[in-house]
Amino acid sequence: MTFHRYSDCLDFLYSRDQFTIKLGLDNIRELLASQNNPESHLNFIHVAGTNGKGSTCHYLNLLLPFLGYKKVGLFTSPHIVSFRERILVNGVPISDSWIVDWMNRAYPVLERLGATYFECVTAMAFSYFAYEKCDMVVLETGLGGRLDATNCVSPNLCIITPVSYDHMNMLGTEITQIWGEKIAIIKPGIPVVINENRPELLEMVEQFSKEKESFVHNIALMEKIHFSADSNVAGNFSIKTGRNRYTFTGSIGNKIFQLNNLAQALVGLELINNEGEKELPLPDNLNITQLPGRQQLLQGPSPVLMLLDGAHNEDGVQELEKYLSEKFPDKKKICLFTVMADKNYTPVFE
Repeated sequence: MTFHRYSDCLDFLYSRDQFTIKLGLDNIRELLASQNNPESHLNFIHVAGTNGKGSTCHYLNLLLPFLGYKKVGLFTSPHIVSFRERILVNGVPISDSWIVDWMNRAYPVLERLGATYFECVTAMAFSYFAYEKCDMVVLETGLGGRLDATNCVSPNLCIITPVSYDHMNMLGTEITQIWGEKIAIIKPGIPVVINENRPELLEMVEQFSKEKESFVHNIALMEKIHFSADSNVAGNFSIKTGRNRYTFTGSIGNKIFQLNNLAQALVGLELINNEGEKELPLPDNLNITQLPGRQQLLQGPSPVLMLLDGAHNEDGVQELEKYLSEKFPDKKKICLFTVMADKNYTPVFE
């Protein structure tokens, strides 16, 4: 098969069923070996979790250039408008032509292995980041962690955002089972940053990290978030990580929820920047941009505001409800909600 157009590549990829993920690492390892193991030439920050991992990846991508990383790759999912959003270098999406060229080279092995959509895209991303000679890649897991296709890398840092009930048909019905899948991205001797205060989950990660000889940094135990007097308007907030304080401007929706994500990113970057001894070389009042699809307010010609948000599990929707109640206490709210059938949607609707 020969791919002539970008649209041909998308047709092939979507035919692999973009909403199905096959857990296991054999396929991705063989696929990457056929591409001369591009991941072996890259540095990674590996991010897992249920809620907030996309935002945390966004903040890492924003901050890394200030630490001297000249080419930063970003791999996230899902995309909102264009498939190319999933694979960025310095904020620029992968090109149509590069996708076509890679698909033509990789097609025989993709077909032979019966590679899934996510395996195809992961291998494509690693090949592109190696081609671009990225000096750091921010890597978001697709589903879970232990058997996710991204877990074939040896990262410089792991970050695990809070977990909730999601993908229970594949990860387990108990929160401890889901947590066990997520923390399995921890690698020997590699620092990990979490945001967790549930005793049973803390006991699990303590035991697992001890086996891996990896030190866990828990931002839930840090005096980390400080608001200015004008915390309800854009432009006035700061974060204290335990060693350093950073100030920011910008509007980031639900500040508590997003500042926890930002705090995890900051603590992680401190760990790979002289092991946290020095303050990160960030500019004063760095502007933190609004993420599309995360409590994103749209104002059109109508006096009616529209808000877009990707919350799709109970914890995420609770955060959304809290934000709406605090920001618009007296407004009538109309909700249009769509969710995949594999989600635990009953408590979400309630």
